[in-house]
Amino acid sequence: MNAEPDLVLLSNIKTTLAANPGAKQREIALGMGVSLGMANIVLRRFAGKGWIMAKRLSARNIRYILTPEGMNELAHRSYHYMRRTFTEVRECAAAVEAHIMHAKAHDCTNVVLYGQSDIALIIEWASKRAGLEFEQVLQPDGKTGVPEKALGIVGECADNDAADTLTAQGCVSVYDVAETEEILPC
Repeated sequence: MNAEPDLVLLSNIKTTLAANPGAKQREIALGMGVSLGMANIVLRRFAGKGWIMAKRLSARNIRYILTPEGMNELAHRSYHYMRRTFTEVRECAAAVEAHIMHAKAHDCTNVVLYGQSDIALIIEWASKRAGLEFEQVLQPDGKTGVPEKALGIVGECADNDAADTLTAQGCVSVYDVAETEEILPC
């Protein structure tokens, strides 16, 4: 899930102005990660919404200030973004836990995560909660077999060749365990 574009842009403006209250439009554009022309459009749009105030200091200098309305909007959107994120994390944790409990019911005694994963902590938590040993192999080569009675999970950052070999040996993808199509890249 991507954050709302306005939330990201407004947050980047806030960060830029906090670091340099006299930041020019070029510096704000750099902080937002957009072109100077796009920064102009965004700043005008945000000024129209009352989130930014532009004060002309001279013919060539404009000072930008985040207004209280802009801070309120940033807080409101951040709050809702965090609520959605926490809901997704809870859903992911429930799916991982259910998958691991199912594996335990089918006589698995441990869980092995091959490669890096952004949800490694959730997999470890669910394993320990189920009373299963947890191990993480950070750089799998695919040559080492999956231990007997283990639930092998291939992380989203595992090497493709190793992932293919491990999948052929019965490991499941972290996406299948989390029941999701997308986990943020490593």
